[in-house]
Amino acid sequence: MISEFLFRLKLKLFLRNFPIILTDDLKTNISSIDIQHKKLINQLNNIYYKYINKTNGVFMIDVFQIYIGTLEAHFNSEEAELSKLFGSLKIIGHKKYHDNLVDNILTKINYKVLKNYEHSISFFGMRNILEFLRREFMIHIKSDIKLINKLNGEN
Repeated sequence: MISEFLFRLKLKLFLRNFPIILTDDLKTNISSIDIQHKKLINQLNNIYYKYINKTNGVFMIDVFQIYIGTLEAHFNSEEAELSKLFGSLKIIGHKKYHDNLVDNILTKINYKVLKNYEHSISFFGMRNILEFLRREFMIHIKSDIKLINKLNGEN
């Protein structure tokens, strides 16, 4: 009973950035992109909740694979939408950013999760993955907003 209490206390202290909330300042004002961002944020929050409820490591691999698949589909959709609105030449750098982000996420997850799939993922390993995914996704959303504002001629 005490160990369960300590586990949850550590989660609250170390994962105080969860759950993630999509606030108005994180919206691109392109509804299709904002809907996808909300879906991805919900998936990250679900990963957090599954971990809090001590879902086993093997199941977590499936959860991460679903998230990565959704993320890649989002990037493809977002690139198509931005290309349609602003032209494909103007988003080449953003597409490269997406490709690098997926590679970085896959590397991190493969190292931390797949390496430990038969065992439970350590608390600090999961904390690092969740914080990494949250941070990278927030950077992604902010880069979307910055790019869209720039392409719209705003500061």
